[in-house]
Amino acid sequence: MYITLGVSRVLFRPIVYFKVTPGKLEAQVMGTTTYTAVVSKGLSHPRSLMGDFSAVETCMKEAIIKLGLKGWLKRAPVILTHLIPEVEGCYTNVELRAFREAAFGAGAAQSWLLANHPPLSPHDVSEIKKHFGKSLL
Repeated sequence: MYITLGVSRVLFRPIVYFKVTPGKLEAQVMGTTTYTAVVSKGLSHPRSLMGDFSAVETCMKEAIIKLGLKGWLKRAPVILTHLIPEVEGCYTNVELRAFREAAFGAGAAQSWLLANHPPLSPHDVSEIKKHFGKSLL
């Protein structure tokens, strides 16, 4: 069986779905029912979704630990961060980069963002996990 390096780096890592709303971050390991929610003051700024970068990064780290993905000899997860509140005119590049960098700081091997998209249902999340590798081939 032949697997390219790019695909194997994603397929054999856990994929974490972060749903970010004002004041709260919800995390789920794709393909499982493992779920946790973390409240953060860093997500409660009146003009932007991210108010305090280091508080959001700490919040993401805490969620990864609660999901049991941090530890000795555990593979770094791939993180999909979904910014729920729709923003008129979209998020700025600075806001998007801040969330991406926070995910890397929390221990992600790769970080992807989903913005200005309706919330994903549990079925959508499981479908992403099933078809994840196929879209990369």
